[in-house]
Formats: sequence, C-alpha cells, structure tokens
Amino acid sequence: MLAAKGITKPYTWLRKQGLAHDLAHRLGNGSQQRVDILAIDKICTAAWCTPNDLFAYSPESKAPLPDKHPLHKLKARAISQLSDKLKKLTPEQIAELDRLAGEMGG
Repeated sequence: MLAAKGITKPYTWLRKQGLAHDLAHRLGNGSQQRVDILAIDKICTAAWCTPNDLFAYSPESKAPLPDKHPLHKLKARAISQLSDKLKKLTPEQIAELDRLAGEMGG
C-alpha cells in the first residue's frame, strides 16, 4: 500500500510517523506478526487509509469462507505502481489525471 502511494522507503516513512526502530524494520520487511492498535492508528492517519488497506487475510484452516463473509475484504489486492505509470503519461494525460483527482477530492 505504501509503494502504491509512492513511498519508496517504508522504514524511513514509518520512523517519521513515530514508530520504533524494531517495529518499522519488521513492518518494512514483512516479518511483523502483530501490530498494536496505536501503531495502526499512526499509519492509517498518515497514509490516509483504513486498517483494511494494511492487512491481507490468510486463513489458518482449510475450510473456505462463505462467499459474503466480511473477511473477504481483507484479501490481498494487486498494488499498482502508479509512479511508474505516471512516468509514461503525456503532459495532456497528466493534466486530465490531475483534473480527475481534483474531482475525487485529492
């Protein structure tokens, strides 16, 4: 999610949000298993997102979830590298994207 927002140095960004060195390191390399709600609050506030954007659901059991189960909202989503796509846009396309972002509240 941070990469999609153009944050290329997650450790540095997380430290600037007030997270401890060890936690920022483990979050940055994907090895952190649990996250305190206060850290989630800091990350979501700064990244302008919700906790659903931070987590992907990995079931512990082999039993499938019912189709409409709320945990499906936590399934991993493909992350677009928007910054790479922006580099290939023409000035006119960037202007149009800027207009659309303004309409969306960005």
